[in-house]
Amino acid sequence: MEARTEEKAFAPNPEVKLHFLDYWRIIRIRKTVILAVFLLVSLTTTVVTFFLPEVYASMVRISIENDVTDIDTGIKNQAAAMSYDPFRMQTEFQRIQSRPVLERVVERLSLHEEWARKYKSPTPLPKEQAYALLKGSVDVRQSHNSTLVEITAFSDSKEEAAKIANEVAEVYRLVRQETRDKITENGISKLKKEISSQQVSISATQNLVNRLRVDLSISDYDASGNQPTPTLDQETLRKIENERMATERAYLESSSLYGKLAPLSPEELKNVVPLTVPRANNLTDLIAQENAASVALATLNGQGFGPAHAEVIAITQKRDQLRKEIDGQTRAVMIGLKSQMETAQSLAETYKKQLETARTNDLLNYARTRPYYEAKEELTKMKLIHDKLAITVQGEIIALVAPRRGAVEVIEPAVKNDVPVKPNKKMVIPLGIIVGLVIGVGLAFFIEYLDTSVKTIDDVERALQAPVL
Repeated sequence: MEARTEEKAFAPNPEVKLHFLDYWRIIRIRKTVILAVFLLVSLTTTVVTFFLPEVYASMVRISIENDVTDIDTGIKNQAAAMSYDPFRMQTEFQRIQSRPVLERVVERLSLHEEWARKYKSPTPLPKEQAYALLKGSVDVRQSHNSTLVEITAFSDSKEEAAKIANEVAEVYRLVRQETRDKITENGISKLKKEISSQQVSISATQNLVNRLRVDLSISDYDASGNQPTPTLDQETLRKIENERMATERAYLESSSLYGKLAPLSPEELKNVVPLTVPRANNLTDLIAQENAASVALATLNGQGFGPAHAEVIAITQKRDQLRKEIDGQTRAVMIGLKSQMETAQSLAETYKKQLETARTNDLLNYARTRPYYEAKEELTKMKLIHDKLAITVQGEIIALVAPRRGAVEVIEPAVKNDVPVKPNKKMVIPLGIIVGLVIGVGLAFFIEYLDTSVKTIDDVERALQAPVL
């Protein structure tokens, strides 16, 4: 007993190890299950695939561009049409599959009646149901590495698939063109109404301006112009100001010259006046004659003629007479300068008073005529707005009738495809065979895992915890 106890105590713990032969043994034992499941899944997949209805697909490829006219009208700015929008293509995808487009396709192709006959319905399908069926059979996506759009239609009829794809593209083109034209026409209609309203307001304001012009006795030589017209008071004010400045300048010049000449002696004036006073030619001639007489007198004295000589006496008298005339001319010049200074000062004072009077009259006249000029300014603004609206309407009309490039252009129309896209027998049947094999093997191992019966010597040793001979 002790030996058995020691043998049992020192017996090594069995280790559970799986070998490739164990897997092969399980497959060999359960080959019936594996083969049955494999055949069942494979045959079922094959039979179901061959009995599934065939679905055909047809694709039309279109190009979607911005709305730009073929000619540059020079009126409507097309910069906005050429701007980049990162979400434009996604937006167009949703418009293609929108209800207005698909419902119109249903009506144009009478799909609610055709599908009613296909599904054995005694009455045409409701539009909502036909729309849902059509939406589920249309797929829109962007062509790879391009801006083209692919519209794919699926149907159990190859002709119907091609017809639906082409019709969706055509209806989308028409809907987009009609929507664009409708928006433009509505805008033009509203702008024309606004122009009519502006014309009524302009007529009323023009009547008000005409009435104020007559009532306020305003002399406006450019009454129909857009620029403000200077009033008579403003013109008078400007002229008086110019005259005042001229007289003040003349006063300053004359007073400055008189102030410099007044302190001088007669002899100094005789030398200075011809150089400083304009129009002193007569004085200059007299001085020249006086100098000639003095030279002649000196010549006679040098020749020995005495004061009692007749010629000396004549020249002396002539020189004295010239000196008197020079003194008289000099005094006359000074008197003229003083008179000119006083006259300029008086005129300056007069013009200053007139200027003050004109300014007062201008302020009073402005207060009196202000309603007229305010109404005229408002009329000018209204005419400017009216002209801008008219130009905008004309530009929209030209853009509406101008030839356009096709905003939606069919690049590649859909044609019927003789090869169905569903079911894909070349892919589904091999996949069913692989799945059947995997399921069969997996089921065999699962059954083996649930089977607790003793099959081998190793199972016996593990159950008894003792070596078996």
